[in-house]
Amino acid sequence: MSRPLPLLLLLLSALPLSALATTVRPATRAELASGSDQVVRARVVAQRAARSERSGRPLTVSALKTLETYRGTLSGDFEIEQLGGALEGTRFQVPGDARLEIGEEAVFFLRCAGKPRCRILGLGLGKYAVRREADGRLVAVRDARGLRDPSGRPLQVDAVALETLARELRGAR
Repeated sequence: MSRPLPLLLLLLSALPLSALATTVRPATRAELASGSDQVVRARVVAQRAARSERSGRPLTVSALKTLETYRGTLSGDFEIEQLGGALEGTRFQVPGDARLEIGEEAVFFLRCAGKPRCRILGLGLGKYAVRREADGRLVAVRDARGLRDPSGRPLQVDAVALETLARELRGAR
């Protein structure tokens, strides 16, 4: 009797980590801003699992509270929908997609287009987590884990002072 599962697991463990990455065209902050209909600084306040009506795959729906609007008219509470998550024993994740945590604050480059839920532009490219440095400055950091450029190289982390990013975004209107 053959044992295909152990052989498959062995072969999968030999795959390079790049096999678990998503290839994207790197985008500047200005390109992200021009491709977004909404750019906001917001805090994640809740998350829930849902199922995609189109594909049946798990979704994660995050509820957010707007702290500042840089582009568009989004204010107050809104939701972001992301493909992936865990639902009824099924787990699905898109490598390179932005990871949102309850309580986290970030700048989001969004496509809402009048729909009830927004989507983050460019997977992880469209989320800059806001962190406080030791000197008290607020810095916005793009997490590019799981993202590679078309040549296969990992994307570089992009960090910018929140004040500088806000000034750039307000000037991009």
